[in-house]
Amino acid sequence: MLLVELERAGAPTARVLRARVQVGVLPEARLRLAALLGDAAAQEALGEPPPRGALREAVDAWVAGLGAYGPEPWPRVAVAVARLLEREFEGEAPPAPFLEEAAGLVETLLRGGEVPVAEPLRLLDAMAPDLDRRTRRVDPSLPRGRARSCAIYAARAVAEVAALLAEGTLEPTRSAARVATSRAVEALIYAQTVAVEGDLGAVWDDLRVAAEARVRAAVQRTLLPWALGS
Repeated sequence: MLLVELERAGAPTARVLRARVQVGVLPEARLRLAALLGDAAAQEALGEPPPRGALREAVDAWVAGLGAYGPEPWPRVAVAVARLLEREFEGEAPPAPFLEEAAGLVETLLRGGEVPVAEPLRLLDAMAPDLDRRTRRVDPSLPRGRARSCAIYAARAVAEVAALLAEGTLEPTRSAARVATSRAVEALIYAQTVAVEGDLGAVWDDLRVAAEARVRAAVQRTLLPWALGS
């Protein structure tokens, strides 16, 4: 009743979030995760300074902190980076089809759908030639080729997440999801180098900051609605 009245009265979001925790609609762990993701209302609702992890510049350290309240974020992180890379490399095969299928498998499993473990294993087998120096279709000595190669490795990590979920295991997805994140950052960095003239070392840090910002935003867009149940 309290929650309904607050929502009807247009109460501040932080007050509504506190009420949702009080009545058991929103687990406090999810609220804390939302704060770690950088949601201002969640941080206000907790009445605490933003967690240190939310202020770290390195996205891999920030992502690592997302597991502080349970393993549920990891498959969703994998989906977030796969969909981000799918948009970046749209129409390029590989990696786009691999990214699309891997993300789709994880999403199906997260919705409670059934995916035989043979499906992600088949996808992993399909990627293998493009990760082999003798048979790969992209040239990693070129900037765009290096970007696409990193994206294929990210897709493999996402497919590994799908395989683990299909086997009924969640906690072990942590490692694969973090690999997918790191590879996504690398892919986005190299994707930007195509337009760079001169010494790449002079702008490398700027490229990394921009790539990490895109990954962070993608993870926030994917996880915040789930964390807050909206």
